[in-house]
Amino acid sequence: MMRVQSVGSATGVMDLWRSAVAEDLEWAESACFPPAGTYRTPGGTIEGMFTRLAQGWDNWATHDDTCVADGQRVLVLARYTARNKASGRDWRHAGRAISPASAGRVRMEQIVDCVTSRAAMT
Repeated sequence: MMRVQSVGSATGVMDLWRSAVAEDLEWAESACFPPAGTYRTPGGTIEGMFTRLAQGWDNWATHDDTCVADGQRVLVLARYTARNKASGRDWRHAGRAISPASAGRVRMEQIVDCVTSRAAMT
């Protein structure tokens, strides 16, 4: 399910992304990243987080390189790439996402490198 939601978010196919997340989704985005905050519900996350990403970044891509599961949680080691619209700078980041298991659906805590994201925005 983590791969499905990653492909959906990377390609902008939000119906695919929505198919992989729980209706009671809670998505916590890093405080240092522009769409920082905690979003609840798939619609709230699309509107609050993904829409804000699209407003600030071009060519957003998510590459989920490694998924590790222990039955309780899934850890995704991923790479993110994008170009900041305001600065014109490219952003390449190795990120992590932690998802507690929830009936085969995704709940997320996103961890972003504050230094590289701020550097791309200035």
